[in-house]
Amino acid sequence: MSDKAIEKPISRIGDDELHEIKSFQDAFDLLGADFAPEDYSEAYGTGFIVLSDKSRLEGVSFVIVEWRFSDGKYGEESEFASLVVVTEPGEKFIVNDGSTGIKDQLKKVTQMRVERGASPEQAHRGLLVRGGLNKSEYEYESTNAKTGKTEMLPATTYYLAN
Repeated sequence: MSDKAIEKPISRIGDDELHEIKSFQDAFDLLGADFAPEDYSEAYGTGFIVLSDKSRLEGVSFVIVEWRFSDGKYGEESEFASLVVVTEPGEKFIVNDGSTGIKDQLKKVTQMRVERGASPEQAHRGLLVRGGLNKSEYEYESTNAKTGKTEMLPATTYYLAN
């Protein structure tokens, strides 16, 4: 496919037609033959979805297919781990974690594997987590930037369970 086909669409749906869309079904009807029922966003990716609620993995066995560490928007201080996970029931998730729980556990696993002679690729692949995740709830002290007052705020950290 040429770059020109990607850069510019051949035709554009008119503003009047877009204005007439009032429902999900109206959108399908407008697309008509241009839309294939099997043409859904998951068909263009890996099939893994970003997990927004880690509590879904509490007590659920899963395999971490691979993981990597990335700097967050505040640099190394906000480093996080991204995990590619398949649950025992067959769900496929991307789990992001920057806490002292999962991220720190995987750092230790990676370091131990490298010390035992694993290549960097091997050190970041394949970990069975039979017990799923454990949740730890706690409070931490935070200073309100506007008022200068110190307050206790709730927080949750998840850990890989044995």
